[in-house]
Amino acid sequence: KDVVFVYKSEDIKGCGVYKLMNDIEGSLTVSADETVVIDLNGKNFKTTKTIINNGTATIKNGTITRITDYGDERYCVENHGNLKLLDLTVVDDSENFPDSALIFNYNSDETTATLTINGGSYSTYGKYTVQNESGNTIINDGEFECNYSFSSTDKGAVLFNNSLLTVNGGKFFAATKYSYVINSKNGSVA
Repeated sequence: KDVVFVYKSEDIKGCGVYKLMNDIEGSLTVSADETVVIDLNGKNFKTTKTIINNGTATIKNGTITRITDYGDERYCVENHGNLKLLDLTVVDDSENFPDSALIFNYNSDETTATLTINGGSYSTYGKYTVQNESGNTIINDGEFECNYSFSSTDKGAVLFNNSLLTVNGGKFFAATKYSYVINSKNGSVA
């Protein structure tokens, strides 16, 4: 397929292969009928809202930075379809403590939301680094860190699982006493 060169977040629309040519700022929604590959090309996608996937998407080779404000409850990356994150760095831009996950996986039909993370580095001051609320999350290596320390009674977690979670390697750090490494309420952890 032809590659579409991206200079702003609005350039990513419809099915296709996209390659960032510079750092961008904004948000993105992939519709249920779309298949998208986004090559960050070593650049930084700063999310002013959320990257939402409802279709089939792959994001690779760069950095996604969640712009945070205290009390901000937006996810950085939210998946309701089939999403692959390959060799990314995904981080918060400050030490604020958003009451939300950095990466969120959910669909009311648990068989349709699949999140696959292959390598990379994922670090947040938010409540969860990866929240698998309803769906299937597969982690194949990478480094994951939760720096949540906002409340001693409301703990965070590097991995919060409420459904199906498979971990095939990786390094996981709960950086404060207020976070768990894995908090699995329901479902199974393979």
